[in-house]
Amino acid sequence: MKSLNKVNVILWLTNILWMLFIFYLSSQPARVSNNLSKKITILFVNFTKQVQEINFISQKHFSEINDIIRQYAHVVVYIVLAIFVVNALRGSGMNVLMSCLLAFLISVIFACSDEIHQMFVPGRGVQLQDLIMDCIGVLLGLAIYTICTLFFKKVIKSKGKDVTR
Repeated sequence: MKSLNKVNVILWLTNILWMLFIFYLSSQPARVSNNLSKKITILFVNFTKQVQEINFISQKHFSEINDIIRQYAHVVVYIVLAIFVVNALRGSGMNVLMSCLLAFLISVIFACSDEIHQMFVPGRGVQLQDLIMDCIGVLLGLAIYTICTLFFKKVIKSKGKDVTR
């Protein structure tokens, strides 16, 4: 593996900052977390009303939309984490397969620790469904990273420049 240079330090620092962001979101009591989700849901509903010309959304539908947004937030947050982790591992000189496996492990262990952490937050708790959504996000993030890497390698090779590691 390569020694850490400035870019690698920035890549790993990005991981730490993103993990702290996830920890911060998980540290919010249930009421605060739900209020944040509702604000995002309101933005989504208002956008949808403009696109679909919907004039009315019932409280039941709003609540259902909010639940969906809360679940998919887990996926999105962990897609980003997995991409950050695998990118840092690749930047450290690890091959693609090992970096994906290790990124999966790191991200899933972090997701588990995050669920355990929520046991100590008022109104929050361990949710297997949240952990499953986190893992789906990790897998999607690794798939996105791998597909993009293969695509860009193909583009670069087709232009006659081989910059693979």
